[in-house]
Amino acid sequence: MGLFHFKPGEKSVLRKMALMLYARFEIPYVKLNYFILQGPYRNRIGRLLFSPLIYVNVALMLGLGQHGKVMTGDELANYLDSVNGNLLIAVGSCRCRLGTKACSCPMKSDITIKTGAAIYKGLFEEDYEVIDKEKAKELIRSFNKQGLVPMIYAFCVVGGSFTSFVICNCCKHSCIPILAQRIANVHVFDPGDYIAYVDKEKCKGCGECIEVCQFDARRLKDGEIEVDPLACYGCGACALNCPNNATTMVKRPESVRKAQLSRLTSFWRHEHYEIN
Repeated sequence: MGLFHFKPGEKSVLRKMALMLYARFEIPYVKLNYFILQGPYRNRIGRLLFSPLIYVNVALMLGLGQHGKVMTGDELANYLDSVNGNLLIAVGSCRCRLGTKACSCPMKSDITIKTGAAIYKGLFEEDYEVIDKEKAKELIRSFNKQGLVPMIYAFCVVGGSFTSFVICNCCKHSCIPILAQRIANVHVFDPGDYIAYVDKEKCKGCGECIEVCQFDARRLKDGEIEVDPLACYGCGACALNCPNNATTMVKRPESVRKAQLSRLTSFWRHEHYEIN
């Protein structure tokens, strides 16, 4: 991953080779990280012993190897529509859920795209199914409605390259990036461009949005929903599930975004970028 001297794009041979290697060993990598985060990292001595490994992992793999960003289903639909030409898309089993077996969330939720789709379909032919844009958008919205977090990941981000390869649909039980950010307080993915806003006059305090929030950013107080802006990453699941249309997604204030990221240990700050 130490490709410091260039900005690899979609057609980069070295990026393809690195992605093939990552795909081949992704599940053992997931298992190791899950064991550390849910086991020894939970106590003081374990954190002391394993923190160097976690930090090296984040600095190299997640700082230079891949980086993610939360998006709403509508944003991802627009992103898919913006990709010119024939876009290769393949859906298969979530690598985190395969590795951890920690939840009963939908397994076939790993939506690989472009070179990512070609590589994962090639390596795991029986697991991945080629689909079109409309099916991908339908799946993303369905998963989001169930409370999963749509996240787009770029691979081989050295030199400021943000070339996407997968759209994950994550949960707080199995997702290694969410667990790493929550437990180890490291910067693995960015909040989305939007944040949830609750109209107090429309909110009936039913609590349905609380059930689907993977970031535990909402609570019921005095019969009304309150949103913790520093915990909300902007996936939009709450808005999709509000029966009274009390929750809408609004532009995230820059001050909130900076406050969220400043709380995390960040080895490589990707302040301004556009995922290609």
